[in-house]
Amino acid sequence: MIPKHTWQVSVECDVSWSNLCCLQTHQIHFLRAFFESLVTGEVTMEHEYVSLLFTVDALQHSLLRGISHLLDRANNRFEVTRSRFLDLRLEIIKGQLQI
Repeated sequence: MIPKHTWQVSVECDVSWSNLCCLQTHQIHFLRAFFESLVTGEVTMEHEYVSLLFTVDALQHSLLRGISHLLDRANNRFEVTRSRFLDLRLEIIKGQLQI
């Protein structure tokens, strides 16, 4: 389940995932939802949220830069499938703890 914070941020941003200004304004909320999505017990659509976050940010935030080598980028979008997300979660968390 996508964390509650994600939905709140989406509503505040008029569900405008491509709006970089929105991302910058609500950055802490987007990142909080990102980290919550990594540790959820049951993955439903968290991989879709993560794909959108990576695409909008283009992995420029300092907390996201170290994971670009783990992802395939197609058509200027990061598309993380559910199965790939399940495989990547631990690697992403390990990478964040090294910062």
